[in-house]
Amino acid sequence: MKALYLEKVQSLSSKHEYEGSILFEPLPPKHLKAASDFDGIHITWSIPEYPVIDKIHHSILEVNREIINVAPDKTCSNISNVYPSTYYTIRMATSARSGSENKSDGNPSSGFQTKSEYTDELKCKTTEPLPPKHLKAASDFDGIHITWSISEYPVIDKIHHFILEVNREIINVAPDKTCSNISNVYPSTYYTIRMATSARSGSEIKSDGNPSSGFQTKSEYTDELKCKTTGMALINKNKVKPSIVFQNSLSTGGVV
Repeated sequence: MKALYLEKVQSLSSKHEYEGSILFEPLPPKHLKAASDFDGIHITWSIPEYPVIDKIHHSILEVNREIINVAPDKTCSNISNVYPSTYYTIRMATSARSGSENKSDGNPSSGFQTKSEYTDELKCKTTEPLPPKHLKAASDFDGIHITWSISEYPVIDKIHHFILEVNREIINVAPDKTCSNISNVYPSTYYTIRMATSARSGSEIKSDGNPSSGFQTKSEYTDELKCKTTGMALINKNKVKPSIVFQNSLSTGGVV
């Protein structure tokens, strides 16, 4: 059973003054709000009117069943390590000091606390992942050399792989790589290149707190990049061209 606050109130009745006792539970935080961007989820709230702030031990912030204890004078929190394109459920409660057992100095024992009811649940969807940035391509006789930078969002442990598309052919690249070489190319040919990010999604959280590996979300693609491969190398003028011998088909029985 929850401990209850004892609040003294005074009331006047006729000519008699008396003290009555009224029991109140603490109130949860109010005006709970959440918004997401590339830095994560930003959560704000207001301190409840009751109890007074020095009677609040801490605020309880619950994000997808994970409990975060917040100092009583704080009215905001940022959750940065989030999965992209994922709904997060948020609610709050107040943990208040209880006067159920007062010490000799008149202060309640720190071990006695009481908790308010939770606020209504709030759902907030995180931002979609960003594609790689600074995509570049250059060609030489070894093929096409492609480089890029890892985007700021999501954090690298939330990236499953990068999607490198070269002339509509898909190449999956490890999340910690920032370059790739395409060697088997045709000379003097334009290649179209673009990239996207395949990120882990928290759409289904397993018991260990990690998302199922089967759930992924994809970013938009980068703008297309065109790269022309190098032409065929010229034969050195000092080298003698090999002579081409045409054999008579009648004498060999073959076809030229």
